[in-house]
Amino acid sequence: MGSALPGLGLPSKADIYAAALEGLARVDQLILMKDPSIPPLYASGVQWKAIKHDEWRRANQIAVCGWGDCEGLSCWRVAELRNYGEDPGAVVGVYHTGPKKYHAVVVRGDDSIEDPSVALGMRPRIGMPQTREQMNVINGFWPRDIRKSPIITVGLLDDDDSDDGGVKTEIIDNPDGTSSGKVSIPMKDGTKLEAMTSASLSKADAAAKTANLLADTANTIAKNPVLLAKLNPYTAAAVALYSSPSVRASLKTLAGQGKSLASKGASLLRKIF
Repeated sequence: MGSALPGLGLPSKADIYAAALEGLARVDQLILMKDPSIPPLYASGVQWKAIKHDEWRRANQIAVCGWGDCEGLSCWRVAELRNYGEDPGAVVGVYHTGPKKYHAVVVRGDDSIEDPSVALGMRPRIGMPQTREQMNVINGFWPRDIRKSPIITVGLLDDDDSDDGGVKTEIIDNPDGTSSGKVSIPMKDGTKLEAMTSASLSKADAAAKTANLLADTANTIAKNPVLLAKLNPYTAAAVALYSSPSVRASLKTLAGQGKSLASKGASLLRKIF
């Protein structure tokens, strides 16, 4: 997304981005009404490209150059949905993809999310929200100080997810031979909160990171009353347990022991081979 807000003297926040982009969507509505030669977005041949720029561009500008970023494509799509009467309630939505990164989408009148960037060439990412509520949950993950908080995404419950609604941890084998840990916490609406560790060369190290991740994820959710309200009582109790100081300390100790064992194991292997 282009970084236009600082130039306007506004803080970079998801809700402020969305409010500012509403103005661009309305400008696009006027442009589409005055120039009927501009084709519908998906028939225009325009492609999504992540090119750094500081200006938000209008639909006619995007149509000429042949590419657009998420905010320009989403505003164009919202404008045509409103103008053509297909979805008068469509608006631009914005959600966090990192501590200071954002992504713009179309929130349809039925609260479902349409992503023109993905439709026009952007690679989908794990945990992209499908509804307005999921988008709001993602935005609720980001406290003022994000540096020590795990990156949590929203996903649909899988067939193999726990039926008892409990917190689930697992070690995943990556295609490159490394391992990662994952924490999954189901919500009442049939979705789940997920957090993953970075890749590790050994399962022991991945398990150690997962213990840390479990403690940090539970602590992040426990401090957010909006997220807690979306959990069933059993899962909320588990989160409260894992986020308690004594259990967090135990998990951190376990993680430290696991990393030490993994380091000793790697050292021993180097000596043997």
